[in-house]
Order: sequence, then C-alpha cells, then structure tokens
Amino acid sequence: MLAPAAGLRRSALPLALLVAAAGPAIVGAGNGKGTSKTPGKGVPDKKREPTVYDPHSPEAMALADKFKRQQKAGTDPLSIHESKAYACSACEMVADRFRYRVAKKIKGKTSAKKTAAFMANLEAACERKGYPTQVAMGTVDGKDVYVDYRHVLNGNIGMNLKKIAPELTDDMVSNCKYLLFGPFQDALLQRVLDLRDPRDVNYRPLLCGPGVANVCELPARRKGEDEDEDESEL
Repeated sequence: MLAPAAGLRRSALPLALLVAAAGPAIVGAGNGKGTSKTPGKGVPDKKREPTVYDPHSPEAMALADKFKRQQKAGTDPLSIHESKAYACSACEMVADRFRYRVAKKIKGKTSAKKTAAFMANLEAACERKGYPTQVAMGTVDGKDVYVDYRHVLNGNIGMNLKKIAPELTDDMVSNCKYLLFGPFQDALLQRVLDLRDPRDVNYRPLLCGPGVANVCELPARRKGEDEDEDESEL
C-alpha cells in the first residue's frame, strides 16, 4: 500500500475561507448549488451552463469522505496500482491535465481570484474526453508507465506492452478525481496560491512529489544547478 502524505488538511480552514471569499465568481459556492453566473440580468443564457465545482455541496463532501475512507483502508485509486511507478505515471498524467485545463486559466493575482479560477475549472481536468481513448500499460526503459496507445502504434515509444484496454482510461479518470477532489485538494490549492504565476508550471513534481500525493521521487539536483524553474515561481 502506498503511504499517504501526512498533514494534508492543515490548511483546510483558511482555504475554506478563501473559497467563500471567491463567492462572487462562483455562484452557489457553499450552498450546494454549484452553478456559475450567467450573462444578463439573471436570465439564463441559451447555452448549457458550465459546471462549477462546489466543494461545499453534499455531493462533493460525500465524495471527499469516500476518498478519505479509501485512503485509510488502502483501497484508493492510487494505492491499487501494481507498482508505485505505475501510480507515479498515472499521477503525472493527471498533473498534465491539471496544468492545461485548470492552471492555464488561473490569471488572477489575489488568493481569492486564484481560488475562484481553481474551483471553476477543476472538473475540466477529469473529463474523460481529455484522456487517451486507449491507455497502454507496460515498461519503457525498464520503468512501469501508462501511455497513450497511439504513441506506441506510431512508433514514438518503444514499449514492452503488458495491457491495453479502454477501462484503463476509466482508471485514469478515477485517479484524477481522487487527486483533485480528495485528500490532496487543499495541499494542491495551497501550492497554486504560493505561485506568483501558476499558468506555466510543471505540476508533476508539485502534485505527485513529496508533500502532496507522494508517489513520485523528485530527480536529484546536480551540484551547482540552479533552483528548478517551477520553484523559482514560489
């Protein structure tokens, strides 16, 4: 079983206050409605309203409690991978989606505006259409990884293939929901808030490394090497 990172809920109260402060950008945050503003004077537009994640809705709280129980029992989506390397690979796939579906849209400078953008775009990172139609699992250069099967077919990746199945895509979506809506959400949000500009950052070490999901080891820094570009944004 993969050991969960400790103390991830320490900042739950101040982060909850930030979510409340972001209310003008998220209509329904804290009241279980979770709907976004519509143009005009309160008249819904003809287009389908975008889904806005409301962390205080009964559904969101029930999901968070479910993930917490799974984490404690060692049955959460990250813990049931065949190896820690597979868990790391799955987490990195989610981190890339978070970067392009969520972080790229965080343009505000204040904590409240960053929190609002974080919550408003979070569900987009876990949409199934954002993941490969077929995910392949196997080894590349001796390391257990998940990849888009198209890269294997195109010869872009030389892989010792172990399994390919559409349900592996479902597993990636489950990992995404666990990572972004489960016990690591507060820690991830805090890291986003600590960045001056969260839009152009490699979130693989921030989400998957020590301090958050803790399923990936950070590469050793070479002697004399400058601070990582991601950390320089802190």
